[in-house]
Amino acid sequence: PSSPAAAWGAASAGDGAPAGHRPTQGRAPAQRSMRIMKKTFAPLALVVLLAACAPLPQGSGPSASSSAVDAPTRVHRQGDTIVYTGPLSDAANRQVAALLDARTTTLRISSRGGEIGLGMDLGDLVFGRGLNVEVGAHCFSSCANYVFPAGKRKILRRHSLLGWHGGALQPMQFDDPKMQAGYEAYVTQARQREAAYFQKIGVQQQSTVYGQRDEFKAHADCVGWDYSPAAMAALGMRRIELADGMWQPDRTFEGKCLFRVEAVRPAP
Repeated sequence: PSSPAAAWGAASAGDGAPAGHRPTQGRAPAQRSMRIMKKTFAPLALVVLLAACAPLPQGSGPSASSSAVDAPTRVHRQGDTIVYTGPLSDAANRQVAALLDARTTTLRISSRGGEIGLGMDLGDLVFGRGLNVEVGAHCFSSCANYVFPAGKRKILRRHSLLGWHGGALQPMQFDDPKMQAGYEAYVTQARQREAAYFQKIGVQQQSTVYGQRDEFKAHADCVGWDYSPAAMAALGMRRIELADGMWQPDRTFEGKCLFRVEAVRPAP
């Protein structure tokens, strides 16, 4: 990518919780912003640009530099199931599209996320073909935002980890005017697509940012949150199935806490 918008797009809402999309509590959602100093963003942008030039899938993990060393995403078929392991990438999404046939019923995914557009691309495939989504070890960030809720049936194993930490609705503020302009150009389009996407799949768009409400400010140091099955249903994520009869995910993700949203309430 050569533009600020492209650079920000590669870094945003991706494979974990980069600086711009960690939950930030303490201010009303309409007023919340994240200030990113040049000295913080510069190395992040460099990592993203280098990763974009490398043959590895994109993403930005709980530490922003982790994306540059992630193993390539693996996609393969097991009977009626397509198995997707690793960060979201365009190449991996195209592999899924190529493997889809009349026998395919399920996408089994274990992913730390990726750029938000890639999440919606994969979610479009899942929703359009009426696929079930089964979460393997974890489904974080754009995987939880867009892929999991698109499933016809949403299947969780006993220790399957789900994690949300932000999306296109989340405001950000950069000290660098060029980065701010790039962000605004990117996020305007992303918000429009995101709104249309959630309307199509029948899930509330606020699911990507609900855990950033002021009532959760005590969890500001956590990498993100998950939802109880009841809270997911209230947000429109229905037909959740517990394959092992229970769901007991870890309360941490790569050493960072995850908090639980038990119930969804109207905005104050």
